[in-house]
Amino acid sequence: MPSSRLRRLLRRTFRPAVRRFEMAEAAVLFRLNPSARPAHLPQFLGIGGQKCGTTWLDKMLRFHPHLGLPRRKEVHFFDSNYWRGVDWYRFHFRGMTGKLRGEITPAYAILPVDRIREVYAVNPAMRLVLILRHPVERAWSQSEMALARNRRRPVADIPEADFLRHLESEAVLSRSRFSVILRNWLEVFPAEQLHIEFFESIATEPRELLIRILTHIGADPAPMPWQDVPLHQRLNANPGRDIPEKYHARLRELLSDEMATLRELLPRPEVLGWEL
Repeated sequence: MPSSRLRRLLRRTFRPAVRRFEMAEAAVLFRLNPSARPAHLPQFLGIGGQKCGTTWLDKMLRFHPHLGLPRRKEVHFFDSNYWRGVDWYRFHFRGMTGKLRGEITPAYAILPVDRIREVYAVNPAMRLVLILRHPVERAWSQSEMALARNRRRPVADIPEADFLRHLESEAVLSRSRFSVILRNWLEVFPAEQLHIEFFESIATEPRELLIRILTHIGADPAPMPWQDVPLHQRLNANPGRDIPEKYHARLRELLSDEMATLRELLPRPEVLGWEL
């Protein structure tokens, strides 16, 4: 069995060719069957956040017999693949006529407002799901995944300067600025189309969380084969370890203003209970 590093290398090597083939196949499909175009667009999106349980959510939703999701999680159409065109995007939902279609790409959370308007243009009735997590814990989880877990080395072996550089990067901090994410999406979409959940609920009430999300996106929870759904399975999770104090202190400093703003914007008990 190839190592995870080798698998990632193979995916990077062959992904451009696969996507070129998908573009060509999509063009042929919709040229032969133009009437299929309107039926091949998503009706819901999981927009994030990264390291907030979206891999778990994607797997759980696939158990519902009336939902249609692409073969792989994270299509990345609206961020890195937008240039490929809407037909390429439709192609990922082929064969799903009659199903409630959607996809989950956490990178969508930090889309700029102009691109969010393009999401709205694709489907003004799009139902959105956003999972939030304590901003400090989320930022740490992203950095630990990038610098430790993916490279199979202990946190203690990573130079402090490397960790701090990653924690202080815009790539990490922008994904923990949930107040900015909420404002950007709510500038374009009505608030009733955006459903907010919290990472902690995956551990404490996974079934109830799924029922709320299914109801929001317009799916009846009743056909879910609950006896077969591995609600307590951990997916894409980092090892459960405390954040070293030197990094915790720096993240508290970097995200204290965000925490204060988020409490004002979203005074939910979960947010008010987060401590720095």
